[in-house]
Amino acid sequence: MSRFRYHKHLEGNKHAEIEVNYQLGGMNYFSGKQEPRAYYIGFSMVEISKNTKSFMLFDKTSFKICKAPVARQSKKVFEQVKQFVEKNLDKLFELYLGDNKRNELLSFIQS
Repeated sequence: MSRFRYHKHLEGNKHAEIEVNYQLGGMNYFSGKQEPRAYYIGFSMVEISKNTKSFMLFDKTSFKICKAPVARQSKKVFEQVKQFVEKNLDKLFELYLGDNKRNELLSFIQS
């Protein structure tokens, strides 16, 4: 219930991935920042082969954006975020894969 992924094939084994997921929030030990309990939309570049999926940790092309802060996990909110992504999937991939469009992507998701 708390995770859903979308892939767009680029070339060879390379794919762009958009993921909707729920995170408990709290201290992010990598950034040192406090993060809200929320539903996030994550973006990353992955390589998918026959039986494996690989990705780079701490890659500048991988990030997440908070879409819906919540007090507790909610199937209704998850479905709303999932529907937002499905409705705007092409636009999200276009902004993610475009040059220097991270701020536009952030504004689009948080609007």
